[in-house]
Amino acid sequence: TPVAVAWAPRLKSAPVNSERAPPLLLLPPPLRSPRQLGAAVLAAAAAAAAYGFLGPVLGLQMMASSTMYGNVKNYGGSNHLLVPTGLLQTALAEQSSAAAAPAWLSDAFGGGLVRIDATNSSVLLSLAVGGAEMTDKLPLRARELLSSANASGRYFEFYAARNYYERSYDHDKTALHAAAAAAGATDSSDPAYVVPAYELRRSLALARRRGEPFSLEYTPLPPGLGTPTQWRAHAGEKVSLDEAADGLVSCVVGRAREACGAAELALLPPPPWLLTRVLLPYPIPLLDGAGDGIHCTT
Repeated sequence: TPVAVAWAPRLKSAPVNSERAPPLLLLPPPLRSPRQLGAAVLAAAAAAAAYGFLGPVLGLQMMASSTMYGNVKNYGGSNHLLVPTGLLQTALAEQSSAAAAPAWLSDAFGGGLVRIDATNSSVLLSLAVGGAEMTDKLPLRARELLSSANASGRYFEFYAARNYYERSYDHDKTALHAAAAAAGATDSSDPAYVVPAYELRRSLALARRRGEPFSLEYTPLPPGLGTPTQWRAHAGEKVSLDEAADGLVSCVVGRAREACGAAELALLPPPPWLLTRVLLPYPIPLLDGAGDGIHCTT
């Protein structure tokens, strides 16, 4: 069915010498039969189902998905009763699977999970635990209810930390305070947390764009680990990264402090730009006594 096109008439008051073209008005094609109406309803339902389910299940969307208020564990195994989550990240966490997949797919979703052990980057701190915690803003009764439901009683606004990144005016309106730590803060200023490899690459690109010196320590996690307790207890080889404002200073691995290879996660380029417009994973804080539940997060 052709799209109906209507030209708005030129107003009599318009200047004679105006070169401005009349606006083009695009109207949807009329639905001429019950079959067309049914097809339109089916298409709308399919789009809603894809948004509501496929994004989180496949691992294409985390922030801004329909799981935002559900405390759903988006990666590292699902805590949902019926459906899995983060299937692409799980499938491509194994090096053999990533090597067999198309390069663009493994580049976007491979790498598994990493534990951020320490950093003094103001960018990473603002996006992580301390920069997004709002527990002290909750009424006491709300914290008591969280604790009574076997939750940690801690509340984080990871959504606002990402949605209003470098938009300080809007950020302040949410009552979310930016991380007090700046470049030069101690490495122990934020608790450890876990993110997909993709999110670390995305965050590092933001830190480098700001052009400040920073340090970072992180530990790659084996694919078989799937709970915060396991992630916290894992004693793997740490990667230590130091960068100056104008570029890399050093990158070493493990106690032997061997130089990082070219394929080391922290040295990879940023993830695909288009994917960064859609996929914004939340970190999972590893807090004392918090168990394996997902913290209250918006």
